[in-house]
Amino acid sequence: MCCNVGSTQQLALTDLKLNEKINNYFFNQEITDYNSITIAFDNKSKKIVYYAGFVENFKNLNKCLEYRDKQLSENKNKFLLQNRDDQTNTHDNGMIQKTIRFYKINSSAAFSCDYFEDEKNSRVDYRFDVLTDKFNIWVMELNKTKTTN
Repeated sequence: MCCNVGSTQQLALTDLKLNEKINNYFFNQEITDYNSITIAFDNKSKKIVYYAGFVENFKNLNKCLEYRDKQLSENKNKFLLQNRDDQTNTHDNGMIQKTIRFYKINSSAAFSCDYFEDEKNSRVDYRFDVLTDKFNIWVMELNKTKTTN
């Protein structure tokens, strides 16, 4: 699901059309760095509770970590006053995330490399996501995520 957060233009879900260019809905500079974008909202409040951008198919974990650290460096001023936590998260389906997460009241932002152990030298995906604490708890419970440092 998509929503045009960066523009004053109103966008209804029914305005989206399959197989049309995403640039018909978002400015190119909003999406140019990502292969895909995900947005989730709360049905009751209609507020966005999660958004993420993905860059897929790095050749190995080290290449993804280099990219992640570059993105982190380029955005460091946005997170100067937030608490930082370096995490390794393992999901019930076996996906592993090497994550640097920044916390503020009721939300967090994360720079992650996602992979499966048997693919860490062939296919790793980068993810930048921002989410409310409530949404994060729901996802962690749903995926039976375990965090180790």
